[in-house]
Amino acid sequence: MDSAVRSGTTEPKPAGRSHEAQGRLLLGAYNVLLVPLRAAFAVYAPLARLRGASREELRGRLGHLPPLTGHPLWIQAASVGEAGIAALLAGALARERPGTHLLVTTTTRTGQAAARRALPEPAAIGFFPLDFRPAVRRALDAVRPSAIVLVETELWPNLLLEASAREIPVLVVNGRLSDRAYRRSRMAASLFARALSGVSCACVQTALDADRFVALGAPREKVHVTGNIKFAAGASARDAGSARSALGVGPEVELWVAGSTAEGEEEAALAAFRALPPDGIRRILVLAPRRPERWDAVAARLASCGMPWRRRSAAGAQAPTAAEDRHADGSAPEVVLLDTLGELASVYAAATAAFVGGTLVPLGGHNIIEPAASGVAPIFGPHVENVREVAARLVEAGAAFPVRDGEDLTRTFARLAADPGLRRRAGDKAREVVASQSGALEATLARIRPFLDARERARA
Repeated sequence: MDSAVRSGTTEPKPAGRSHEAQGRLLLGAYNVLLVPLRAAFAVYAPLARLRGASREELRGRLGHLPPLTGHPLWIQAASVGEAGIAALLAGALARERPGTHLLVTTTTRTGQAAARRALPEPAAIGFFPLDFRPAVRRALDAVRPSAIVLVETELWPNLLLEASAREIPVLVVNGRLSDRAYRRSRMAASLFARALSGVSCACVQTALDADRFVALGAPREKVHVTGNIKFAAGASARDAGSARSALGVGPEVELWVAGSTAEGEEEAALAAFRALPPDGIRRILVLAPRRPERWDAVAARLASCGMPWRRRSAAGAQAPTAAEDRHADGSAPEVVLLDTLGELASVYAAATAAFVGGTLVPLGGHNIIEPAASGVAPIFGPHVENVREVAARLVEAGAAFPVRDGEDLTRTFARLAADPGLRRRAGDKAREVVASQSGALEATLARIRPFLDARERARA
């Protein structure tokens, strides 16, 4: 699985004293730009409290993390997907290094909730500080980490530079740079070259990610292609039965899932589902918007969609059924709004078919590995920049169904409804693709262990 970065990059890394001077200037400009944001935080904080932010969250944003003993390993995972990777790493390290102190921070509240569900009990959990220099220094003073592990794209200049100045190893795992993130980072290439020069080890998903890290300034010899840990995360066992039980449906009901959807994608999924043939099979569409703050807006749309629907969180709440939406046998297609956290992977495991959102709209795509790992070939739109290599592997294996737009989604739904054999064959291939790529976690651990061992010996 593991491989070194290619000998050349698509774009040469700037070098020289003038580049270093430019990096210092950009760092100064970056911190100047943060000054008004720090001032605005005083106004933001009471508003955030009214919107549900805890005192712990707001203090964490300013670096007030609880003092911890034992020089913990600090893992930063931005949101839900990254929290799953953090949980895999934390579990593996806890098994091979009993007594290891762990701190996992997240950027989002949904990530925080996911971390609290998935992490081993002894792990401390907090909110990641904003990249204000005083907040970063305050957090490092409180935590005194043995090493910092950054999951995927968490490349914050002040944190990287301050950790390097304190000789704290910084390890990037499952690293990636999307097209958008790379373009933005290139605009401040000198700043990132200076920040990334202190990274001890960068384990990245693909050769393209490796090229991009090196082009931004990461030392070539410290960048390694170790694969996508989400393959290992996706391969974790999921209980389809518990999902059906939670939704109140039996094994005879087909579950058609639209997961991690964005604005506009729910309508496309509803249209495709509504067009399925009235063939006497009871079907339910499970809609799972990506962002919890959109749940109420999607619920309002469902209230006027003409189909019976209910919230997962309130199973008894159901809208009136329009007579014209009843099939000849008296049945009616139904919609469930998945307005809970942490259940989507299990729902995928129970799915007849699964569309993964963020792909019909230009958001780059979300986790297509989860349904594939459960033997459900994912359906996705053309915008898969964030999961480009995974999507390509699945399509090449005949283990996914790419669609161009909403009309193509409708045709694909109809095709899958009419051909259970096609669903089964593609799902089996999807599971095989995930299984074949499941070595990323061990490849990553092999790369970061020497730094953890060295730090433990230094502190012994």
